[in-house]
Amino acid sequence: VTVKNSKFTSNTAPSGGVFRFFSAIANITDSEFTDNSASKGGGGAFYIESASVLTINSGTFTGNTASSNGGAIFMHTETSVNVYGGYFLNNTAKDVQSDIYSNSSSSAIVVDIKKANIPTRTGYAFTGWQGSNGTTYLVGEKSTINEPIALVANWEPNAYDIEYKGMDGATLTSKPTQHIYGTDTTINDPTKRGYAFAGWRVNGATTAKKGLTLGATEYTDKITLEATWTANVYT
Repeated sequence: VTVKNSKFTSNTAPSGGVFRFFSAIANITDSEFTDNSASKGGGGAFYIESASVLTINSGTFTGNTASSNGGAIFMHTETSVNVYGGYFLNNTAKDVQSDIYSNSSSSAIVVDIKKANIPTRTGYAFTGWQGSNGTTYLVGEKSTINEPIALVANWEPNAYDIEYKGMDGATLTSKPTQHIYGTDTTINDPTKRGYAFAGWRVNGATTAKKGLTLGATEYTDKITLEATWTANVYT
């Protein structure tokens, strides 16, 4: 079975929301599996059994659900799953939370995802897989797993550097040096003898703002904050 350049959305089955393979060899390339569900068993997208081999060259698995295990993929005995590229996000399973779940030591999972084969996710970096056995399987490392296991994809938020300008002679309490994607960053107003703070200019903007908060998902690169000032007038 070869699946290429295809999309599968909102399909439902008792187990294996999209496909259930029995003694099959399947190859998945450039395909999307979204919001599919297994209503009575495992494998929101795939349920494989009886010497089946599933190879994922590149694919997207998001929002799939299973009523037991394997939010995206459930592996029964004597099966193999090879993951060479793919994007797994927000797949859920009722019994054991996992993107990929194997229930037998007679099955094998090979994870060998290269950085070049990972679809991008705004603001995040894919760092590998967290196994229920306590092992983290990192990007760029080939691992073969021969034990019952639940695997969850790890996505870490990116950190973007913050550069400050216009701060000569000024004082600023709590000066964040990085903005973590997905989390608001509060920037306090600085003080400077003989001047009133007029606001921060963000990344060269023409307007300045006091009481600045960098929005959780507003920035995906280095941030430059320029303090602007108005000289005090004394009579």
